[in-house]
Amino acid sequence: MVKVNVFRGATAPAMSYLFPEGFTVGEFFCKDFNAFPISPVRILVNGQAPSLKDCLNDGDEISYVVDRPESANR
Repeated sequence: MVKVNVFRGATAPAMSYLFPEGFTVGEFFCKDFNAFPISPVRILVNGQAPSLKDCLNDGDEISYVVDRPESANR
């Protein structure tokens, strides 16, 4: 299974769940993103920016990270 974390704050995940392996990152993102309409967002696999063609394997960890505009941090 692939662990998915949805980060809405600076450090703590708002939600975590498991997803079956075997999808590509692109397939996962298109299938799953509507469940979490967070914008703008980055998706990381095992802490790295993935290619959409990369396959998700057992034990991988996906993180959605909300990108905050610089002006919002001031």
